[in-house]
Amino acid sequence: MKFDRIPFIIFTLIFSTFSSASEALKSAVQMTTETLHKLENFKIERCEENEKDASEDQLEKKRELSSFMKKCFDSLTGFDAPSSFSDAIKLAVEFNLPPQDNMLSLDNVLEIYNVKTVPDKDNPSGQNWELKVGLFSHPMCTSIDNYFIGRESSSKHSIVSKNKDKIKKFTDSYNSIFNEYKLALKNKSSKEEIEKIFIKMKNFYIAMLSSMAKKESLSDADSHKSGRADSEQSSSFHKYFGGNGEYSRPKGVKFYYDNEQSRDISKRNIGLYQFSPTSNIDDCFTAWNNTVGKRSQACKIDFSQSKKEMNLQKFLQTAASDQVFNAFCGANKIVQSYGIQVNAKSFKNPNASSMQLTHRENLLSEGKVKPQEDRCISPFVFSGNAFMHFGVLGFTDENNTKGVIEGTLNYLE
Repeated sequence: MKFDRIPFIIFTLIFSTFSSASEALKSAVQMTTETLHKLENFKIERCEENEKDASEDQLEKKRELSSFMKKCFDSLTGFDAPSSFSDAIKLAVEFNLPPQDNMLSLDNVLEIYNVKTVPDKDNPSGQNWELKVGLFSHPMCTSIDNYFIGRESSSKHSIVSKNKDKIKKFTDSYNSIFNEYKLALKNKSSKEEIEKIFIKMKNFYIAMLSSMAKKESLSDADSHKSGRADSEQSSSFHKYFGGNGEYSRPKGVKFYYDNEQSRDISKRNIGLYQFSPTSNIDDCFTAWNNTVGKRSQACKIDFSQSKKEMNLQKFLQTAASDQVFNAFCGANKIVQSYGIQVNAKSFKNPNASSMQLTHRENLLSEGKVKPQEDRCISPFVFSGNAFMHFGVLGFTDENNTKGVIEGTLNYLE
């Protein structure tokens, strides 16, 4: 039955049961108004429901592997080829969970962040973290006064205050699994028991990164706004990074041109975690080669290419239909921040005192910090501190970090 016929049918049925036309008309108008109001609410509810479901659908939709990733996963043993963004996130967590050497190759980054490093035994000119770091290598900081790294601005004070209970629950959930793992190792628990805890660890970060992807890109990846970027700019994105311009944005892969950025190259943001294919993701390529590339030569990304070829490679991997590398980089960017928090030589940058390098809970006295193995980490970082890439983890608006926390907790319940 069509909705536009309902008022007429209601009017006809009511009219036949009343003795006078005026009574019938009065009741019909009243009931018709109520019915239309209910229908309108129904439409609104369905619209909101569809918006909520859109990002979940994007996560689970089947995706085609790029030719590079197909060759890679055809050669890998012990790993199934991902067929959805959700699969890509699960793999990203698995690859970034164990402690790893994770050298930051950005110009001057070691000096800027005052980091302790050791020479790379495989590459004497390179440096690695002094203490290896992974997604689950350290406990999460639990300071009630300030869960965040960095100075809390007055504009964010009320937002953070309103969400402290949720942040505490999130932190407690993480630490509960972390402490269970440490106890299992101490008690020399069975391999099966430790594997069960590892699954809990993976699920925590799968939930967190899935929630982040929804906030970063998936809620409107194929919306009209992103569609304009598709029709007007995807070819120019391709051309900008060294292609011939004959390119179409894959479904579900958000392209966003951010006019707020000062550098032209940083205006072009792509994919699950909205990366700009610049030097900022070079460290993800290094980490990819050190984790996935070590398992199979077919998975190695060639750094010997010309600058133009490498720029195009960065773009194609970041914007690939499968989003495998984009997901890997999303997880690895969190590890990079944890690496700074654990390996920084001081609480603050000695040359920029406004920049906090690690959590206040790691501070001893007079700027001295705890030994690396005794430190805690935090994913909650205000912009400009501890080398955290994601604004969505620092309340850049009132709802983004809250949404990530709630999404993670809902997934785990």
